[in-house]
Amino acid sequence: LNWITNHITVFNFESMHVATAAFLGLVDVMIGLLLYRMFGRIPALLYVLNPAAMVLSGFHSQFDNYAIMWALVGWWFFVKSQSSKTTRAYILAALFLGLSLATKQILYLFPLWIFFLPDRQKRPFKYKILFAGIMYSVFALGFIIELLRNYSIAAQTLNGIKLFVFGYKGSLGKSALISVADAFMPTAYVASHFNSMPLFKGYIFIYTCLLALSGWIVRVFIKDIKYALPLYL
Repeated sequence: LNWITNHITVFNFESMHVATAAFLGLVDVMIGLLLYRMFGRIPALLYVLNPAAMVLSGFHSQFDNYAIMWALVGWWFFVKSQSSKTTRAYILAALFLGLSLATKQILYLFPLWIFFLPDRQKRPFKYKILFAGIMYSVFALGFIIELLRNYSIAAQTLNGIKLFVFGYKGSLGKSALISVADAFMPTAYVASHFNSMPLFKGYIFIYTCLLALSGWIVRVFIKDIKYALPLYL
């Protein structure tokens, strides 16, 4: 986007924002087409005409929808793999879902949901391990590339990955959800009981446990496997 902006107009904050918003708008159109293909006209229209989606792309301009677009591409292949005995669609699903995870870590626990979900083709359990392995390998590859690109400041890069990816540390204060949760389970209490957990700490540990539990609930009650990803999101 930086390259395109420099070749079309004078690069500044406003022109870069226009380029970013335009790109994310195209991503929203792609998401709408994927929703139409998988779930029908009404879900597609509800998304592309959703004011919240317009504000997120046009004003806030974060790239969450870009990660979700790749997730939907991967999920389309996964659903397709359920009606085919070949593993091509299954592997492509893992690669695209891994690309989504590498773009933004929204699907960080989705491989666990894959373990819960039934497989219509009755593939051996090792296929689910392979699926999770591919997803997390694509995720890890992004960090390896970043470390090689910034080899001279590898320690600083690793610290950034720890803080902003796995720690999900923000700089603009608490979200509304955390503020509500804090009223029922104070931060000091959570920190004293859950900050010694490996990898995920504090509220993120509790959130991860709830997300895992909801995957098991979906596995019990879901009627059509294609709704698993929307329910996760």
